[in-house]
Amino acid sequence: MYEIFEPNTFDINILYEYLVEMDKEYVPPISHLVDDMFGYALKICKNAYIIVAKDKKEVIGIYAIYINEKYSFMTTGSVKYHYRGKGIFKQLIQQGINLSKEKKVLYTELEVYAENERAVSIYTQNGYVLNSEDKDKKTMRLYL
Repeated sequence: MYEIFEPNTFDINILYEYLVEMDKEYVPPISHLVDDMFGYALKICKNAYIIVAKDKKEVIGIYAIYINEKYSFMTTGSVKYHYRGKGIFKQLIQQGINLSKEKKVLYTELEVYAENERAVSIYTQNGYVLNSEDKDKKTMRLYL
């Protein structure tokens, strides 16, 4: 059900189609944050580890993290609407945390828009704490 793809190994077209389909589910929509959705998908595919949740062959969730020697950074994560409430996103988060531990980084971090209270709650439930915030975004961190 879950599969981890190293940088440069996930199909760009699958990620692009997923992001376009999920665009309006994000708070705020991805298209409000990036000018070029395909370019964003390409950047993720080239540089991030992508954890994929599937139902049979359908991609139902994505969790993408950049990892360097010091820390990991979650750049995007979501689960399709009709699969929510089943613990899938929690499993994706845990897979990301486990991968970060395997890579021996000190902490994992993410940014979430303050208005996305649901996401803030999910990350808090999974051990992330507020590291910093401005009027729009919160940076959350989990020390490993």
